[in-house]
Amino acid sequence: MWRMMHSGPLQVMTQLRRPDKTVPRPPLRLGSWGRISVVHRGTGSWRARARFRDFDGRTRLVEASGTTRSKAEAELLLRLQTRSRPTGDSVTGATRLNAVADMWLREVNDSDKAVGTKERYREVVERHVRPALGSLRVHELSVGLIDSHLTAVRDRSGPSAAKAVRTALTGILGVAVRHDALQVNLAGQTRPVAVGSKVVVALAAEEVVALRQAVRLDPSAVAADFPDLIDLLLATGVRINEALALRWSHVDLGAETPTVSIAATLVREAGGGIKIQESPKSAAGRRVLQLPPFAVEMLLRRRVEQHANEFDVVFPSATGTLRDSRNVSKQWRAFGRRNPAWAAVTSHTFRKTVATVLTRQFDALTASAQLGHSSSAVTEKHYIQRTHRGPDVRALLSDLVAPAAESDE
Repeated sequence: MWRMMHSGPLQVMTQLRRPDKTVPRPPLRLGSWGRISVVHRGTGSWRARARFRDFDGRTRLVEASGTTRSKAEAELLLRLQTRSRPTGDSVTGATRLNAVADMWLREVNDSDKAVGTKERYREVVERHVRPALGSLRVHELSVGLIDSHLTAVRDRSGPSAAKAVRTALTGILGVAVRHDALQVNLAGQTRPVAVGSKVVVALAAEEVVALRQAVRLDPSAVAADFPDLIDLLLATGVRINEALALRWSHVDLGAETPTVSIAATLVREAGGGIKIQESPKSAAGRRVLQLPPFAVEMLLRRRVEQHANEFDVVFPSATGTLRDSRNVSKQWRAFGRRNPAWAAVTSHTFRKTVATVLTRQFDALTASAQLGHSSSAVTEKHYIQRTHRGPDVRALLSDLVAPAAESDE
């Protein structure tokens, strides 16, 4: 384009430059490559080349050779794909979910969570995450895909299982987010899984008397040591694994007020065995509980009659080893089949019974301290039986209808 420029008597022709419309090429994403070019080098040799952006941000030329065009290109693609895989503990969109799950489980295992909690997370991953989603790459996941999987788990195994899977996937994909393989946690965007609250069932005083009598009249229950074990549960409200981990060194029967110290619990190891964990389920679970007279009498008798065992536990197995709570549950279910009136009772029923009695006599905070909960909210929601009995408002309601009654006269 030319324009006449006036400069005195002379007119000068000058060319106006068009603005430079060259746009710089955007950089490749980390771990990706550009267009592949293949050239024939003669004598049956082909070379394939492509620019690859490494994880240090630098772009490098990667090449490969082959006797044919397709072989050279295939070899180059293999090198590029291998190069794009994360090294060490890094995660990219190409990482399979199985690998990310392994990283998350290592984090869980290194945390201060209870051993039982760690084992439950591992079971959830092995049972519900790996089979359905483990082979997918991170970039192949979507909110809809995960939501559909949660629905399938809920239909197959129930809402509690689906909720546990959602929690595990939220943790796993949180690892991917921290490694910038995802922008948002896809599991956190799925619909929350609703788990209906169960009605808390506790035993009334007359039921406690009847159950204790039924247990003492059942020879198999007596052989399973249920009379004494149930008395400890009713006297303390402890968890079954806390009761089975109770050692004589934590029982003080000589004090003015006899007590037991709840400082350990039984946990299941990855291989299926059980061991004593030298701490309760939670920090709030470490507590000293005063014993009522019937429990003191029972423990004094056991202290005299019981044979020593290598673990020094109050309730060992028949062979003197640690007693597995699963075996206790199995024996108790057998008792329920022999005595159908008590088939719905579990070890947790005694814990709920203690919580309900203490709340009615004192308050939920007292019950929470006895049970070893971190707050009374958990106790109130899951351990206290509600009677839902209305207040005595008979006089007020009578006054409400009194004028109408008088006008009828």
